[in-house]
Amino acid sequence: MVEKARLQAGVRKHIAQVSKERDELVASARPPQALFDAIQDDVESMALGKELNRRFASGLNSAAKESRFERARFSAENYLALFPPEQQRKILLASLASTYTSQIESTSDTVAWLANNFNSTWFAKTSIARQTIEALKEIEILK
Repeated sequence: MVEKARLQAGVRKHIAQVSKERDELVASARPPQALFDAIQDDVESMALGKELNRRFASGLNSAAKESRFERARFSAENYLALFPPEQQRKILLASLASTYTSQIESTSDTVAWLANNFNSTWFAKTSIARQTIEALKEIEILK
């Protein structure tokens, strides 16, 4: 019985240590510097990227719990649809960059990785995630 309790305590201690190390790595994870370099002088795109993040977050924080994500997706898609595809990709890069330079701890890059929404009017043939990937290819972060 004592042996079992010691083993359980050792396992809990190990899990706590691994969890702490994981949390430290997650906190320090950032995209390559090339992302920030590609967008650093584009003040307009940075403002638009921050606005995309704000609209997505606002959608998540409103409506009934069941429809929050869909409302946030709809808001992001409709906002991006206001711009031509080339500018959309810049906005997505700026959205990512502003997420990782934000002082707000709860900021997320989820909006840049939204998959296809088959009910979407604007993004039926592509997804926001696909556009983000294309934008990262354009600045040679992805091949």
